Amino acid sequence: MTAEQRHIEFFVLSYVSQVTAENKYNVGLLAFERRDERRHFLGARFISNITGLLAFDPNADVDLLLAFFREIEQKLHEREGAHDLLHTMLDSFSNAIQISDEKIVVISADPEDEIDRLAALTFSGAATALG
Repeated sequence: MTAEQRHIEFFVLSYVSQVTAENKYNVGLLAFERRDERRHFLGARFISNITGLLAFDPNADVDLLLAFFREIEQKLHEREGAHDLLHTMLDSFSNAIQISDEKIVVISADPEDEIDRLAALTFSGAATALG
């Protein structure tokens, strides 16, 4: 790895209307960088247009979901809150909101640009089958 390259870990947050239906809708992306043996929060992106989500699940509680996004962002921007929140999400999110296993990309570009690019890819095919 060169000095310019960075390892970015990202996690996809998905909304699941019915756990037994085996489909989900991607609603968020969390990005971290590993430095000094710890994860450092880089950024979060959430869906900005709920039209697709409501087409996926007309009964989705959008207000609750948007409040949840705000809470996640607030906790992630706290120095210790990000580490604790990520562990809580990985350990216990399994119902309406689920978190993927970590994915790792190596970048040499600006992390903000890479997070935006990953979010665009993640949200372009927001509804997917669980696998």
